[in-house]
Amino acid sequence: MEIKKEDIYKFITQNTTDIVYTVELDSTIKFYNKAIEKIFETSIEEIERNHYTEMMLPKDKEFARKLHEDRLNGKSSLFEHGFETPNGKIVYLEISANPIFNDKGEVIASLGIARDITERRKAQDELKNKKHELEEMVRMKDKFLSIIAHDLRDPFNILIGYSDLILEQLEDYSPEKFEKHIQAINVSSNNAYNLLNNILDWSKAESGNISYRPEEVNLKKLIGFILTSASTNALAKNITLKSYIQDDYIASIDENMIKTVLRNLINNAIKFSFKNSDVVVEVLNEKLQYIIHVIDTGIGIKEDVLHQIFSPEFNTSESGTANERGTGLGLKICKEFVNKWGGRIWVESEHGKGSSFSFSIPK
Repeated sequence: MEIKKEDIYKFITQNTTDIVYTVELDSTIKFYNKAIEKIFETSIEEIERNHYTEMMLPKDKEFARKLHEDRLNGKSSLFEHGFETPNGKIVYLEISANPIFNDKGEVIASLGIARDITERRKAQDELKNKKHELEEMVRMKDKFLSIIAHDLRDPFNILIGYSDLILEQLEDYSPEKFEKHIQAINVSSNNAYNLLNNILDWSKAESGNISYRPEEVNLKKLIGFILTSASTNALAKNITLKSYIQDDYIASIDENMIKTVLRNLINNAIKFSFKNSDVVVEVLNEKLQYIIHVIDTGIGIKEDVLHQIFSPEFNTSESGTANERGTGLGLKICKEFVNKWGGRIWVESEHGKGSSFSFSIPK
């Protein structure tokens, strides 16, 4: 028995994994093969109820209309379209569409063959995202290196300058002048040390090499230690450091992380405070968490900057009231670490009147 060509065509059409369809001149679909049910994961009846142009992703609709006009003018086309199926699945198809002519050479319809390229598009999008991430990392690295070179220069210029003066004029120095210059060297050394700590902390956080190791920490003792460490910087501006904590509160927290957060917030408060003012650290014991506030009465933060100050994209580092410099990494590190232990960090500020940086520690 001879197999008819029509049967072969029907078998190929119905069993191919690609969608085969025809489009009438008025844009209606006249024929689908069964492959569309598998790719769209729904029945042909459901697809017909949700007209294919309505399922098309909005960004592709105008392009589809133009291509249909091209086919009415006898032009073939190869293109990609995205669809959202009735069950919410996103499908991408690579479509080859060709006009169908009658015996007079007039276009009467078009024939389309569509291949499912959803997985390929996902891979392409992922590759594109990775490329964007790598480009952003390179951009950040370049900016980071530029910041380091610029901001490390200032403290070392002070260290070298004052130490040179002391060596050259040691015999002529009065005790008062000697003390003043040694104090400047000490402050500059502390600034450089804090800067390097931030660089190392940021580098570890970015590379994912920081692990969270909670232990029982006495907050009163810890805050006292950080305030003592910051006292030299505060003394240079005659800033009084105060702490208000009623009891020996014990928190389960990574000690190095909370030290880094407190060090950054307190040093920032000193940096942006006026001479002869106060910086206050306050601890509140709430039912489910501890809240730590670091409060200053310094220059404050402008309203247009306030909402983005913890954003990874925010890279501005302003000079302090004594022209102190910084990398702009401190608050990013604080947010990274506070998120790590499941807390939150926020700021309240009024430009010209001071700021209150706060973070929580879940119990």
